[in-house]
Amino acid sequence: MKTKIITVSSCIIICIGMAISCSNNRTLKNTQLELTTSEKFINTLTHEDTLQVIALTNMCMDTLKAGKINQALKLIYYVKDTLLLPLPLDKEQRLYNKFKRFPILNYKLDSYSFETPKNNTVKYQIEFTHKTNNNTPNTINFNFCPIKIDSAWYLSVKN
Repeated sequence: MKTKIITVSSCIIICIGMAISCSNNRTLKNTQLELTTSEKFINTLTHEDTLQVIALTNMCMDTLKAGKINQALKLIYYVKDTLLLPLPLDKEQRLYNKFKRFPILNYKLDSYSFETPKNNTVKYQIEFTHKTNNNTPNTINFNFCPIKIDSAWYLSVKN
């Protein structure tokens, strides 16, 4: 009789353990399914991705600071659907005019964030004139939109 009770108790304990294990496994699978596109993308990124993006944006900013606006604009692309294209002439002209009007004396990385392969932000604060005593603003913000295509990063700009 004692053996029968022990056997039945063991079976009950094993069944409860299996039920809990299956329940935890199901919860884990549901959690993985609930990850957003943004979370899935962010989980694939490494420290190296951040370094590459910052190096690429700094290179463009350094080129702009050196007054080589046309050369810097060749580093910036436009994405249409799934195609990576050179900037359209009208957008290139607008950016050229912006950097002609607000030349970069100095710049500072303000922030960066990653969302999806085509929607990321690297924000810079650009000093375009020396500070004066009359509280006139001497900085503007400029946002890049780094894009990751086939494990390579490219620059675009926020609209």
